[in-house]
Amino acid sequence: MVEAIACVGMTVGLFLRWTALLSAGCMAVAAYAVFATKGVGWLWNMGGVEYLVMWAVVSLAVAYGAWKNAGRA
Repeated sequence: MVEAIACVGMTVGLFLRWTALLSAGCMAVAAYAVFATKGVGWLWNMGGVEYLVMWAVVSLAVAYGAWKNAGRA
């Protein structure tokens, strides 16, 4: 449910700063869950967290960009 809210919010630009942070947090929790269940691994095709970390970093970049440009619109 959290992923769906973050996805819709980021897609339509609704509360972009907060939904991007929500998405990054969700990906961090998912990466922790993968570490806890499958152990330390990096490559996604071997049960790692590479894909989750990529989306968390992208979400943080979107949140940073939204905060940086907040007063300009």
